[in-house]
Amino acid sequence: MKPIIAVSQVFGNFPINGMRNSTPDKYVFKFPSFVTSYSLMIISFMGIAFAAALNRAIHSMKDYKHFVGIIGFIISTLATFTWNFCDLLIILVSIGLAERYKHLNEVVNFKISNNSTERINWWKIRNYYVIMNELVKEADNIVSPLILISCCMNVYQICVHTSEVIRYL
Repeated sequence: MKPIIAVSQVFGNFPINGMRNSTPDKYVFKFPSFVTSYSLMIISFMGIAFAAALNRAIHSMKDYKHFVGIIGFIISTLATFTWNFCDLLIILVSIGLAERYKHLNEVVNFKISNNSTERINWWKIRNYYVIMNELVKEADNIVSPLILISCCMNVYQICVHTSEVIRYL
């Protein structure tokens, strides 16, 4: 996960300090920091470029400048990376939660199939299950807006590509 976060910080997506620490417990978000300022700068740059592109589309400029093309390419690359990172984050969180439940099921199945004289500590298993449910609820509160944005972006991209294909036919 550390390489994914490190690469995403280059594109201004994950402003977390303490990436050099060996444990994720030391990762923190600090608003007055270089990483956060860099992320805000990238987001502002994308917003300004989007406003400029919208202004250009409204006024329908005929002359194409190389500088505008380079800026457009950079913004397109940043937006594509952000879009893919959002999808990857949703996938990784979902897989992580599913694996935790799978592990709990394996523990229960092992204890049931193991015909030893050891008693099964159902209270401990239930507490682990309650903790997992609380973690899923917390993750759901955080990830749900990302899922909505991701679905909207995917539908938008499908519509744009379908429109381009129909236009060329």
